[in-house]
Amino acid sequence: VEMRAKKTGDIREICELVHPDTGIITSIGPQHLNTFGSIENIIHTKFELADEVQNNGGMLYLNLDNPYIAAQADGYTYKGYGAENPDCAVSAKDISVSRHGLSFTAVAGGREIPISTKLLGMHNVLNILAAVAVCSDLGLSDTDIRYAANRLTPVGHRLQMKPFYNGAILIDDAYNANPAGSLEALRVLGSFAPMKRIVVTPGLVELGVRETDCNRALGEACAEYADQIIFVGQERSKPLLEGAQNKGCDLSKIQ
Repeated sequence: VEMRAKKTGDIREICELVHPDTGIITSIGPQHLNTFGSIENIIHTKFELADEVQNNGGMLYLNLDNPYIAAQADGYTYKGYGAENPDCAVSAKDISVSRHGLSFTAVAGGREIPISTKLLGMHNVLNILAAVAVCSDLGLSDTDIRYAANRLTPVGHRLQMKPFYNGAILIDDAYNANPAGSLEALRVLGSFAPMKRIVVTPGLVELGVRETDCNRALGEACAEYADQIIFVGQERSKPLLEGAQNKGCDLSKIQ
């Protein structure tokens, strides 16, 4: 069960239906701030799952690469996973990306599991590490884990890699409205150098008072990772353009 939320109490309400004894908290960030009101409310809401799992005597799996999650973890019984933290129960090494997707080695309790997947982005490395942690505790074999990872397909319009004209690649991330996810999409785009990299974006929405700052940061990342930039729309193009100019982007690259 994926537990999504737009206001405090949403996850607690779902927990009252599901009664989970296993829980994974994958990420916390400034999404839906216009309905949550503050990052503190988002943290509290995400950890409604942790409270329920602990009350049920179950196991919690936490992404310790996320600073909000790591800071809130004390007091809970959990297993940590993280691409950037070798002290976690499950971590990754030898991460590489190509037009075929991601490959890396998952390290879990002394075992090394080679992973190849059609998915893109560091968040998907982390999602697979979470799955490796849970599947290992459920007794699945390394072969089963490798096979399942290889069979994964992208969610539509979320870092979905598609063939395009004349050997070009289209990376469709049109559904993404998460600041961290959008920056990761641009880092993925950057990894395709020396191919010419073109980004088309209307910016980020539903971020309340942080919307302008997040779009400015997105514009800076566009300047860093793209060779040609197309900003769509009038209002959000303003902070996007400011961000790109902050990075010294040549205006000839921007439309």
